[in-house]
Amino acid sequence: MKTIKVVPAIIPKSFDELNDKIDIVSDFVDTIQIDISDGEFAENITWPYTEGDELPNHELPQSDTLKLELDLYANNPDEVIDAWIEAGVKTVILHLETIDNPSVLIADLKLRDIEIGISINPSTRSSILDQWIPEINFVQLMGNDKVGFHGVELDENVYDKIKELRKKYPKLEIAIDIGVNFETAPKLVKAGATKLISGSGIFKNKNIPEAIKKLENS
Repeated sequence: MKTIKVVPAIIPKSFDELNDKIDIVSDFVDTIQIDISDGEFAENITWPYTEGDELPNHELPQSDTLKLELDLYANNPDEVIDAWIEAGVKTVILHLETIDNPSVLIADLKLRDIEIGISINPSTRSSILDQWIPEINFVQLMGNDKVGFHGVELDENVYDKIKELRKKYPKLEIAIDIGVNFETAPKLVKAGATKLISGSGIFKNKNIPEAIKKLENS
């Protein structure tokens, strides 16, 4: 059985919360996603915006030993990404709904050896991804248009989006974020997902190592 990549997602209200949650899962995974929201693209607002800052004011915890992904829900990603890279992120996920033309940003990130993911919401047509797929490392499909929150239900239309992408791009890494749990994970994998991103599905479980392992074996 092929093991699926599982990435815990953290939506931090403070640096301390980020640090604590990274500590909880760092022994069981090599990659962690940090969801950062300015409160505009997504209704939720996270650190460092909760402290009145746009930029991180700390080096990110365990950035020397973990692969930290930045999932940025912000309307000005090009203005803040540099600071996040300096703070320690190795992967940047760009939401196409927040960028008119990501070509310049993608080119810059590639020059800096940053892994790139492109993300869309369920309501966005998947064909918009076609021109960018040759330039990036993976696609991240959001499981619901209500981004930036944990515990949101999966939009059933996502299964068809995954199948459509898998048929067109057999070797593409397809990540799914939002609505990933023990019930949906096997169906997502069957549809063609290769990377499962989960927040509450992991952190609200009483046995976190077991939860991660169960998702990996979906």
